[in-house]
Amino acid sequence: MPPHNAYQYYPASRPRIINWPKIILWGLGILILGAIIAFFILDPLSIISDKADGLLNQVQGAGYDCSKDIYNCDNFTRQRDAQVIFSACFGESGDIHQLDGDGNGRACEGLA
Repeated sequence: MPPHNAYQYYPASRPRIINWPKIILWGLGILILGAIIAFFILDPLSIISDKADGLLNQVQGAGYDCSKDIYNCDNFTRQRDAQVIFSACFGESGDIHQLDGDGNGRACEGLA
């Protein structure tokens, strides 16, 4: 066996060893980091919640009481919830709940 010399360089023709586990782990790390960043930028839960609210409102649209003034802006935490009631009841009886004070078609504009 030839003596080992720590300062000896191997010739360029020697095959290079590829560290596949390290490459795979780096790729997975970048993929996970990208998914986390996309999650916070795109906010998919809000998008899904909005679509679910829309579907639920289509199914339950007839369940609102539009015959008397029982809904006020104080009853809602989000403007879009008040808008759903306003849209469901406006065609039947006008703005009986008085959710649209200035008549521009947006209910409870002071809510977020």
